[in-house]
Amino acid sequence: MPRRRSSTGQSLAQVIENASPAHLLDFLRQKDEGFKAIAAKLSGFETPTEVSDEAGFRDAVLQTMADIEDIGIKPAETECSRVLLLVEGKGPTSLSKVAQQQLNAEDQAQLAEQPDDLARSLWLHINHRRAFDDAVAFRNARIWRDGKFYSAFEVDVFSAGLITAAGIDRLQLEHAIRDKLKLPRACGITMIDLPKESEHPKSLLVIVRHPGPLSSIAEHPDDARKRLHFYLPQHEVILIFTPALQRIEVCGDTQRTRTLVADTFAETVLRQDISAKPLTLANYDLSRFLSSFDLPLPEVDDVIIEHIGLTEIELQLDNWTNRIRLSVGAKSDLSGFAARYVDIDRLLRRSIGIARVSIGLGYRWHFSDATTLLEITITGRNRCNLQSQRDPAVRSLGRRLLMEWGILHPFEDLGDEEAQSLLPTLADIHDDDADVLPTSWFNTRNVDAERLVAAGLLSRKGADTGLHELIDDEGDDAPPVVSLMRYSVNRDWLQQKLVETLGAVVSELIAAKVSKHLLLLGRILDGDDRIPCYLARDLGNPRSFAEIELELRARTADGPGIIFVGGKPPWERIGRNVVVQLCWNDATGENQRAVSTKEAIAQWRASQTKLRIGSEISFTQSDDAQSAILSVPSIGDLNLTSPYQVMIVRRLFDAHRHGLPWIKTSEALESSGSTSIEQAFGKSRWPTAKQFLDNVGHGKWAIASD
Repeated sequence: MPRRRSSTGQSLAQVIENASPAHLLDFLRQKDEGFKAIAAKLSGFETPTEVSDEAGFRDAVLQTMADIEDIGIKPAETECSRVLLLVEGKGPTSLSKVAQQQLNAEDQAQLAEQPDDLARSLWLHINHRRAFDDAVAFRNARIWRDGKFYSAFEVDVFSAGLITAAGIDRLQLEHAIRDKLKLPRACGITMIDLPKESEHPKSLLVIVRHPGPLSSIAEHPDDARKRLHFYLPQHEVILIFTPALQRIEVCGDTQRTRTLVADTFAETVLRQDISAKPLTLANYDLSRFLSSFDLPLPEVDDVIIEHIGLTEIELQLDNWTNRIRLSVGAKSDLSGFAARYVDIDRLLRRSIGIARVSIGLGYRWHFSDATTLLEITITGRNRCNLQSQRDPAVRSLGRRLLMEWGILHPFEDLGDEEAQSLLPTLADIHDDDADVLPTSWFNTRNVDAERLVAAGLLSRKGADTGLHELIDDEGDDAPPVVSLMRYSVNRDWLQQKLVETLGAVVSELIAAKVSKHLLLLGRILDGDDRIPCYLARDLGNPRSFAEIELELRARTADGPGIIFVGGKPPWERIGRNVVVQLCWNDATGENQRAVSTKEAIAQWRASQTKLRIGSEISFTQSDDAQSAILSVPSIGDLNLTSPYQVMIVRRLFDAHRHGLPWIKTSEALESSGSTSIEQAFGKSRWPTAKQFLDNVGHGKWAIASD
């Protein structure tokens, strides 16, 4: 059988096409385990001496790549994609800033001599891998701002402007982060001073690399035996502290990690007492302006507000790229201006979001006769110019006003009792595969979606444009846009909340992602049994179920486990794994709580006993015949997720029940629309199904016997 040949990845091909031959060979022949296969193939290559020979050289390299198996190409493709990150956009400046901090004068000179951005990126990768990794991390932090991996926190420590990378006790910070994140081993920290530029104040960059939860992967060696490798994956958290803005920005994979790293940095480096004054997670809601431009005049004890009004607004119209901006002078009020020149009601009904607002404020302190003008500008969800105000009293005034108007929502994590009361809703959100949920979803459950926004579990997504199109532009009865608000689910943070809840249930907590719909929670220790535990979602969806079943089948060596789910379990078991609902009724039967360890173990034991001592093959069909379960003692359950699978297996089971040794394939497939039993299950599910169904030969099938 001929060996499967690889196709050179897009990033690798781009580097081969554009890099100088010398840089290319140095890069591909690095003494790195991932480049081993390529380096061996290119060992005899020499740099062409004539420019006219370069085309042939590149063709030869590409041809050599085609002779290498995919497993030998993949690492180089991955690294080439990272090299290219430092070639375009914010990449070159990120590389330059990191290099200035970490390279000595001689190496900086060599870097400067490289002919172009690609050459500089390759040179840094070859000669200073740690600096290269830090440059990529810094670039990613700049790109990820305002994304789902980003959080911004406000601090009150202008004196911290004197803090530099050299002045921080690195070991103290490492130990503090390790303790806060409960890491199994030490983390690594890189700190870089970022100089002031025209667009950015002086900042401090901190890169934290730490171990993730213990994970495993099944390798397929040459002897085809299953081989498990256990490892601690490396995670990365990037923090940028800007003293002039009193702002900590953090990029990381979960909101919990971002919050804990920010807290630790503030406590350890900035000496801010988090217990007395927690960091404020910047979270601004501009949706109030989708119904009105008016701002009520609040009463503030120590300040006399002389005038206040909206001075600028940028509205997002039928999609996120089409926008309109209205603005007036600092002492004017946009509300009256818009009423004279714009059909404001119609404009607001057609708007789906707000990108930016400015509020003009005239005020004086009780002890002063002088009027001061203040302009508060908010951009997006987490940017406000209040942080640039050096006077803490002014910053406090601005924040009080924004909170009074419902614009600023400080981060408010769920308390233990509150999390327990909201557990059914959190479980339902987790079980729902939709990443965006409408206001109505929460209304039917009597849950305030805004409370979950404040807790970081949801983010405002804007109005439902599909529903909005149905609004009559000339009608007075159009629903307010806020009632059409949609919320995106912050799944990482939501999952973390559920993991925290289950932490009291699972003896050995691991929390390692297996697939999109399956998380390995850890293990419950019960005597000699080490029961693997999982958290799954969207089990009722045939595609999601197939994905989960496939992953569980690959983990059969771990033994039968417990699968926790949010909603009502659609299946009793998946294979030999029992499905357990996350929420159970309390003693009163009126409230729901998290399942206990004792209850989970009892359900698992009952299921295993049933499989072990069951004497008969059984078939249980749903009322609508859309799904069913075939149970075969000593094998487990075969979950049927389509009416055609139900039809086929039902016929095989009926034959078994009536003592028939088999039925013909044509009889089993009649009216199913499939040409084979394998086709009815599909490639992903057939490896499981064939354990339950016997092909007895000559076009005859039967239920597998014990």
